[in-house]
Amino acid sequence: EVDEWLSGLGCNLHTQVHELTPDTAIFGIGASTFTPFGTPSEFPESTFAGWLENSWQKARKYPHTVLVSHNPPKDSACDVIPGNIHVGSTAVREFLEEAQPDVCLCGHIHEARAVDRVGRTIVVNPGALAQGGYVLLRSSGGKLSVELRVLENCD
Repeated sequence: EVDEWLSGLGCNLHTQVHELTPDTAIFGIGASTFTPFGTPSEFPESTFAGWLENSWQKARKYPHTVLVSHNPPKDSACDVIPGNIHVGSTAVREFLEEAQPDVCLCGHIHEARAVDRVGRTIVVNPGALAQGGYVLLRSSGGKLSVELRVLENCD
């Protein structure tokens, strides 16, 4: 339902590529890998790998790229749950290692608010919006930068 709703608004990023600037594309994948909670939008890693590859074929034409992935990459500061357990996506990790988009904005693991790198890709998890977490993405002089931010008076 959410996928259809976002598509109707023209702002769906799941398996889509959109132009942010003439030299920057944003593309994304939603849903999650399998969890202990059995949520309705869980898929195997192979599905994520296919979605990423198909979207990358269009996005790679731009000099700069931003991936928005609900799943964080495995074994990063952005996928850690209590007990220091990494629960991110291996498909996202492998994609970042190979494709090296400029930025990967991710979520899913609300307690893993962090900035990390996979190769040259800056990986950012803003944490939970309920706690005010968000990311500011800037394009200046042909370079992308990111900054973790917190909304004021979010209660």
